[in-house]
Amino acid sequence: MFGINHITLRTCFYIQIVPLIGSAITVSLQLCIGLDRLIGVIFPFRYKASGKNVIFKFIIGICCISAILSGLNIYIGSSVHWEKPVMCTLGDPSQQPENQYYTNFTVLVMYCGEFLCYTLVCLIIWWRKSSIPENVKKLTISLIVLMSIVLLCFILNTFFAKAIIPLLNLDAFTIEYFVLPICLVLQSMAYGSSAPVLYFCNGQYRRAFRAQFSHQEQQVTVVQYSDK
Repeated sequence: MFGINHITLRTCFYIQIVPLIGSAITVSLQLCIGLDRLIGVIFPFRYKASGKNVIFKFIIGICCISAILSGLNIYIGSSVHWEKPVMCTLGDPSQQPENQYYTNFTVLVMYCGEFLCYTLVCLIIWWRKSSIPENVKKLTISLIVLMSIVLLCFILNTFFAKAIIPLLNLDAFTIEYFVLPICLVLQSMAYGSSAPVLYFCNGQYRRAFRAQFSHQEQQVTVVQYSDK
């Protein structure tokens, strides 16, 4: 029954517990950064005076709570099925019947909350456009586009994994080594899109990017001529 590709869920739990908690903290940090931007725009003077330390402590507290809740959630879902044979795919301990709803709902709330924060920041900047520096406006637009891409890719990834894959009736080997990597490409594209988004949405970043690579090309050309 176990076969060469299967291990118990207990072993999979010990392998993945630290990366899964780290992923939960990462998603929480993204939301906290959005809240930090929102508070900084709503209360700019108070934030500059004394708000940074308070927000930093608040972020640390949220990350600690997120790590504890994530660890408990993973343990509760896995401990019920300790001896269950699994292929230990990414997220197996957090996708058991007892905890998969909490896991998916929490991540969706985090992403939606993050998107809402940046949307509110954009609206506030548009309302106070005369008092907001131009570079802050452009950076905020870039962040909104980036967060929108992350949220969209997460929704598409979840929809494909939960709605499309079950209809295909594929075996576990095909899902693990062919389908899941394709699903993860969407999320990888989302998290790797920061540089392209900044390049197309921020003129200052675009000029710095061109200047940097133009400088490197000139250095390479000089070296080549000197060798001759």
